[in-house]
Amino acid sequence: MLALLSACTNVIRGHGALDTNLHCPPGAVTDHGAPFCYALPDGFTDDSALDTYGTGWTYRTLVAVAPKDLVEVLAARLPFDSDTYSDGQLLNYAQGRLTDAASSAQRTLAGVNATWVAGARAYQQTLNISGGATERAILAYRGYAEVYIQCLQREKPQAAQAGCARVLDTIQIIDLP
Repeated sequence: MLALLSACTNVIRGHGALDTNLHCPPGAVTDHGAPFCYALPDGFTDDSALDTYGTGWTYRTLVAVAPKDLVEVLAARLPFDSDTYSDGQLLNYAQGRLTDAASSAQRTLAGVNATWVAGARAYQQTLNISGGATERAILAYRGYAEVYIQCLQREKPQAAQAGCARVLDTIQIIDLP
């Protein structure tokens, strides 16, 4: 049974935090009160202080290696406890959210796939953005927290992919009170 389940989803590492506290290492990227933190990827700068991204999200971070090669991690409080949703209910919710996020994209490259990020249920989709960029969009859920991870690549795809992998390998996600 376990082999069958693992064949259906892939897992994105990261440190799942089942308690209510983040255990961020010194220099971790986060926003005050955010339900996440992660290590700054090598060669990236923390551009979280900019105000030109993440409109509508309560918690926002942005790290970049180039203007179109970046990782945004955004979060907000859900009006419901995602842990009480079945996989099917949460998938339907995430598909709607990812469709909204993709509305400005030129076309969808792949459907929505279930995965895990830092021990939290997550859903991802890859998009082709006008202008030649590719976006990997991931929504992760833990309790009342919805965390949106957007990995964008265009001019430095190898560096962008490595940065995205580093964020996903080190991210911690907790529930919002």
